[in-house]
Amino acid sequence: MTRRREGDSGERIMARLLDGYDTDYACTDLAPHLGPRQARYRPLHWDPVPRDRTRVVRYTCCCAATYYEFISMGGSYGIRKIVQSDPPQVLYTGGWTRDVGELWWMRLLTGEAR
Repeated sequence: MTRRREGDSGERIMARLLDGYDTDYACTDLAPHLGPRQARYRPLHWDPVPRDRTRVVRYTCCCAATYYEFISMGGSYGIRKIVQSDPPQVLYTGGWTRDVGELWWMRLLTGEAR
């Protein structure tokens, strides 16, 4: 079990757990992984509450401490960010048309947005 260190957030604890996770489970590479954040990335505005009910369209691999889902929200599209902490932190951004949402999803995957 990982002990909480002074100043640790749940995200840091989960990241340490995932980094040291030494069992039979390994990343299967079935979902894409984020590219490194670019020097001139575009920050996204994250809200804790979704605009509407959501449906997952695409997702990144959950082997990292933070993973993302491209979601449909009642006719608009957005991105859900899940930080695997205790409790999990879930944030939302979007409200775009499908084309604009796909553009932001690709920016996220290539490190041009976070």
